[in-house]
Amino acid sequence: MSEIIIDGIPSDVTIAGATLEAALDWGDGYLMFVTDDVPNEEMLRIYLLRPDLTIIDSAVLGAMYSTGSFSNLRIPTPYMVQFQFFGGAPWQLTLRPEGLVTLPFFSDPKGVRRPFGFRRFFTLSSNPQPAG
Repeated sequence: MSEIIIDGIPSDVTIAGATLEAALDWGDGYLMFVTDDVPNEEMLRIYLLRPDLTIIDSAVLGAMYSTGSFSNLRIPTPYMVQFQFFGGAPWQLTLRPEGLVTLPFFSDPKGVRRPFGFRRFFTLSSNPQPAG
């Protein structure tokens, strides 16, 4: 668990994850990328937060016995973020400020876990390559 600190001021808000990989100021909130710092089972946690730091959407990328390294962060448009983590292919996160109705368990690529819900404020896409 890590506490969110903004401009050097502790917030008393904690999120799961050990290493902050990137934090982006987006519109009315923040987009955060955090890894767990667990060798051989690295997970990337993505959080979309309101200005008051409540989580409005989140996802976890990774799988047991998989390794990942967060890199190559790019922001090609104001609503799109691209990065590398695992799977040998780039990942793309598209922000959906109006929210998007989705089907739980069927709307995300392999290796993505999310809390149960029918509304998403960001989507993830990739075409991970098989291991081996």
